[in-house]
Amino acid sequence: MHRLTNDRWAFVFLIFFGWTLFAGMPLAWSDSSDWPQWRGPNRDGKAAPQLLLQNWPEQGPPLSWEATNLGRGYSSLAIVDGQIFTMGSDATDCFVICLDADTGTTAWQTTVSRAGTGEDYNAGWGAGPRSTPTIDGRDVFVVSDVGIVACLDRDTGDVRWSVDMVADYGGAIPKWGYSESVLVDDQRIVVTPGQDNFMIALDRQTGRVVLQ
Repeated sequence: MHRLTNDRWAFVFLIFFGWTLFAGMPLAWSDSSDWPQWRGPNRDGKAAPQLLLQNWPEQGPPLSWEATNLGRGYSSLAIVDGQIFTMGSDATDCFVICLDADTGTTAWQTTVSRAGTGEDYNAGWGAGPRSTPTIDGRDVFVVSDVGIVACLDRDTGDVRWSVDMVADYGGAIPKWGYSESVLVDDQRIVVTPGQDNFMIALDRQTGRVVLQ
């Protein structure tokens, strides 16, 4: 996991590094290269077969861009159709970020929760979101470190709905904060509030509970 900090996390992404695989053939996004959720398309840590350089420059490929000031936390990346999604937090808010994969510029940033603190869970290794966004169709599903589950519009970042696993479903913030990433099961999403409701399924369109 990558630890992010407000003052010095340089988000260096090397997918679009200007290097070519073959003479005159630039890297290009395709469905097979999408990484829409935690640990990839099948949550097994395996990427689809892709054309890669067989020999790399001694100093590595040239840096194309970097993005900074994306907040603190442990969220990894979800990548779909040239958009990069992650999460971060500052002193007051937890937010979801969408970056353009070509340029690294921020397309949108949306607050979904208050920021977690050491009063909520053991933040000895740092506070901030632990969840990786899950992208399915036009929906972005996230979980904050204090248990807010939200669905956002992929293009605009607008919040379609949100629920609080602690206040709404009798959950309890785990010792290290909520660290799960939303699992999509057709028209349901699955999350684990803990305590009174170990696991629940929510309607992906409304956020209403359909199974607990």
